[in-house]
Amino acid sequence: MRFLGRQIALLHQLTARVEQLLARREVFLGLAILIALGLGAGWAAVALSVNTVGPDYGHYLIAANWYAGVDQSGEGPFDPPFVPLVILGLSTVLNRILVLQLLGPASLVSLFLGAVFLLSRFVPRWVSLAGSAVVAQWQTYLEFITSGGVTNLLGIAFSLVFFRLFYESLHNPRTGWRWDKREIAATSVLLLMASTHHFTTFVVGATIIVWLVLQVAVTTRDRFASLWTAIRIIGPAAAVSTVYIPYFLSLVTTDAQSGLGEPATVSALSGAVAYAWQSTPALWLAFLVLAVVTVLRLRRSTSVLPMSIALAVTPILLIVTILASHPVRPLYFLPFPLAFLAVSWLSPDVAAGGLRPLADSARRIGQVGCVLLLAIALIILPVSGQARQLDGIGNYHQFMRPGMLDAFDWVRDHTPGEAILAVDAGSAPAFNNAWKAMATGWWLEGYANRRAIFEANPPLLPFASKWDDARDANRLFAGETVFEDGVLRVADSFPVDDSAGPKVYATYFGDYHEFLGLAVPRLVDSRTPADQFTLILGAEAGFQRSLSKDVGLVRGNYSGPGFRAARSMTYDYGSRTVSLEFDMTFEAASAWDGLEMTIRIPPSTRLDLSHLDQGFLTGSMAYVLDSDPSSGRVAFATVNLRH
Repeated sequence: MRFLGRQIALLHQLTARVEQLLARREVFLGLAILIALGLGAGWAAVALSVNTVGPDYGHYLIAANWYAGVDQSGEGPFDPPFVPLVILGLSTVLNRILVLQLLGPASLVSLFLGAVFLLSRFVPRWVSLAGSAVVAQWQTYLEFITSGGVTNLLGIAFSLVFFRLFYESLHNPRTGWRWDKREIAATSVLLLMASTHHFTTFVVGATIIVWLVLQVAVTTRDRFASLWTAIRIIGPAAAVSTVYIPYFLSLVTTDAQSGLGEPATVSALSGAVAYAWQSTPALWLAFLVLAVVTVLRLRRSTSVLPMSIALAVTPILLIVTILASHPVRPLYFLPFPLAFLAVSWLSPDVAAGGLRPLADSARRIGQVGCVLLLAIALIILPVSGQARQLDGIGNYHQFMRPGMLDAFDWVRDHTPGEAILAVDAGSAPAFNNAWKAMATGWWLEGYANRRAIFEANPPLLPFASKWDDARDANRLFAGETVFEDGVLRVADSFPVDDSAGPKVYATYFGDYHEFLGLAVPRLVDSRTPADQFTLILGAEAGFQRSLSKDVGLVRGNYSGPGFRAARSMTYDYGSRTVSLEFDMTFEAASAWDGLEMTIRIPPSTRLDLSHLDQGFLTGSMAYVLDSDPSSGRVAFATVNLRH
């Protein structure tokens, strides 16, 4: 114990000297900028090691074209103005592709600096630098910038700056309408965030509500003044941000089809957590343990309690109440509160009176453990983060093939501005099966500035107005008529494919997984087992497909030896019911006496055949924690058919 005590004393002396050096503002700011540049250079080196860019950067170009008044794709703004205007400004002096490649690292540098700004208000300056470096190097962020994520990460960076200004304003609340400099700055940053990313604005708005509820609940004085202060800060920013309401509503319309307003299942939440913290989970679990202990020790009177709890709890509350459509994105707001609560062990202000006391030896051991954890994280994260960034490039950049940009240059230079191009990039092995075409379509629209129709899973498109174009492209290239509502997807290949029965997919973790497929029916002559006729062989070329009043329909006809048949598949969005019907007419001398159909079941679907004698069977898809996020029932009915 004496040895441990000496090591702890030595550590305190060392950190005290470092903090004394950083007490000079110019030294602290200079070191923060040097660290930011070093981190950014490492991330940029990986991004520039290839000449490709992720899919979302294509729609950043679409938005830039729209704000420049030259867009010919018809997509609309796609994003609030801040990032598109940055692209337009930088593209006047730098190559557009280089600008896009640098945006991801720059957004993480901004997040690091925002975290330093907020953390340094509560913990020693050296801790704020180390803790912010841990936050910015969260491996999922580094994967995120390979696909896009710039607007989201910049929004989070601005939110961290806002949270400090908001905290300091609430710490000294006032009534009345007279603004001080800090409140004006907070309002400006809040407006900047709303002009950067819609989803971040939504999450931060919810966080502010939770924060104020806790502020009123735990404070014994100045409650009215706190609300006045919040109104002075939020009111002007909200008023100016009303110009974005039409844009926000257009996104809500689409998200509502994908589960907005519904709680995520336990399986979806656990799957999202498993994805977000798949890299070095033991390291992040250690941060979680320290953070939880800090929360348990927080006194009700601690001024930092409302902010800490609001930042940590709000994203989870949103997922389990209304954000089934986005079970992963809210988790991107958690690395900061996780690190903040963990390193609060090293905060002299919080430890002095804000935390319930521990034995002196336990507190010192906890502080040493926190320092060691920061040191270990800063050794591990650069290596694992770079690996995750490279994996993201390998996955999300695969749509951008050699010569693609040259082809887009040719399209821009040799086609009229009103040209419409159909895009097929083949199916993808992961994410969702049409994302390559969607990414290629975005890039054609943004880079070549031409309108495109492209294969896609419609609910993954930001605007519902593009869904019909995607269905046309799916039919054109894949021979499929696709109906989706964000929960179920039905793909019907009639009359082209030899698996002409529809396939039904269910969503899990933002992706579609096949629930079951109905193989093509067969007519049989039981007296001659080898004598059968596969109906697809008799499918007639003419067919009908439609979508009206939330009912999708594919209808067509068969004809063959001794029979005629009408076939229809309907998908009712309201009840999420898929119906496949055959109306068979046989000639008197026909030998057919049976109709067979195979139901194809993927490994992820569990069947229950116990009710088959009652004319139906049930199935479910089980994933994380052995839960059943998707379940269904297949019922069989016949009319005028002799068994």
